[in-house]
Amino acid sequence: LIPDIFSIVLSNPLLVGYFAAIRVGVFRFQGRRPRWRLIWSALAAITAWAAWFTYVRPSFPARFYFFSAVIAALALWSAFSLFKSVASALAAVARLSSGILAVIGALQIARIAFGLSSGLPAGLMDISGWDAIIQSMVAALVAVLALTLILLRTETLNAELAEAVRERELLLREMAHRTKNDLALVESFLSLEQGAYEGEGTGAGLEAFFSDRIGTLRERIRCIADAHDR
Repeated sequence: LIPDIFSIVLSNPLLVGYFAAIRVGVFRFQGRRPRWRLIWSALAAITAWAAWFTYVRPSFPARFYFFSAVIAALALWSAFSLFKSVASALAAVARLSSGILAVIGALQIARIAFGLSSGLPAGLMDISGWDAIIQSMVAALVAVLALTLILLRTETLNAELAEAVRERELLLREMAHRTKNDLALVESFLSLEQGAYEGEGTGAGLEAFFSDRIGTLRERIRCIADAHDR
C-alpha cells in the first residue's frame, strides 16, 4: 500500500546511515578524528543508491546482496575497532556492544549465504520465512545495541569525571607539598637569622628577646607547614 520510495527506498539508506553513524561514533570513542571525506563519500553513495533503486529499478537479488554486504562490513568493522582498543574501566560494556555488532554482521553474512544457497525470488514479498527471521533478529539486536551504546557513553562520562577528580586531588596534593617546602625554606632562613642574632654579642637580654621572637615565628610557620603536609 505504501510506495517503495517511502518504505524500502527510504528505510534501506537510513539503516545503512545508522551503521555509518555508529562507525563515526566508534572513531570519536577512540579519540580519533572521523574520516569526513570517507563519510561524505559514503553518504553520496547512499544517495546515489537510493536514486538508482527508485528510477532504474534493479533486480531484487542485486539490492538484497548489496544491502546485506554493506551492513555486514560496517557492523564488523565497528565491532573489531571497539573490541581491540578499550580502556579497562569500559571494557565490559564496550565488548558487549562489540559482540552485538559482530552478531549483526554475522547475521547479514548468513543472509547472503542463505540467499546464495537457496536462490532468491524476483521480489521481496515472495521471499521465504528465513529472511524474515533474520531481519527480526537484527531489528531486536539493533534495539539492544542502542541501549548498550547509551550505557557505554554513560560509563565513558563517569570514567572521565573520575579521572578529572583524581587529577584535581593530585594537583591539590602537589600544591600543598610545594607550599610546605616553601614554608620550610622560610623557616630555614629564620633559623639562620636567629643564629646570627645569638652570635652578635649585643647583650644577653636583647639576644634572648630576638631569639625568642624568631623561635615563636618559626614554630608558627612550622605549624602551617604541618597543616599543608596533612
